[in-house]
Amino acid sequence: MVDFFLYDFMGRALLAAMGMGFISAVMGCFLVWRRMAFFGDAMAHAAVLGVALGVILEVNTYLFIAVICLMTAVIIGAAQQRSSIPIDTWLAAISYTSLALGIILIAKTKGIRIDPEAILFGDILSVSRQDLAWIYGVVVVVWGFILVRWQPLLLLTLDEELAVTAGVNVTSMRLAFTICLAIVTAVGIKASGALLLPALMILPAASMARFARSPEVMVAGATVISLLSVTLGILGSFHFDTPSGPTIIVTACGFFLLSSMLRRS
Repeated sequence: MVDFFLYDFMGRALLAAMGMGFISAVMGCFLVWRRMAFFGDAMAHAAVLGVALGVILEVNTYLFIAVICLMTAVIIGAAQQRSSIPIDTWLAAISYTSLALGIILIAKTKGIRIDPEAILFGDILSVSRQDLAWIYGVVVVVWGFILVRWQPLLLLTLDEELAVTAGVNVTSMRLAFTICLAIVTAVGIKASGALLLPALMILPAASMARFARSPEVMVAGATVISLLSVTLGILGSFHFDTPSGPTIIVTACGFFLLSSMLRRS
């Protein structure tokens, strides 16, 4: 344990993981309430295309990922309103097409080194101070939005028709939530990777879903579980010499299985 704190990169990794724990859990709660777990997958997979294009065009990667994620959300929303094809089919098609296009661009790009494994599974040990600034900036923005707009956002999530009746601007609120999800995805790619980030959002929320008696309790409990998962995952990764991102997700899954057993007993 003492050796852990002798390495600056491990300290940055732990801070990055804790930052992601703060924001991924609350976003996961809203995704669980709205039954939109696959939407999180689509956004994360689209981020791979955003990373590839951002590096090739030499644009800030975080911003470009957010833009691609927003474009993906717009396409999904338009397809949901105008197409007779089920939304889960659209989500799967857009999700895996974006992932495939991103991998193709990475493979065909010459002169620019992009590590596909780091994009897919995360590379939290390479987090820099600039990355930390982005992550905690997103923590402030997302939590600030949620705290200020908690009631209308919750109303929209639980009953959209009631939200309209109560005077909530559904369109703008949905867009604001999508923007939050996009920027969380953008900063989370380096920490957890495109394939694992949705699990980091969903598992802590799912662990609390059957225990929480109110939305506030569920968000608080999911945040605690998320922070425990990322902290124990980073420490376990250091101790057992395992990949950090997958170790964090396995730890979160352990809490989910434990919550399922406790509920049954």
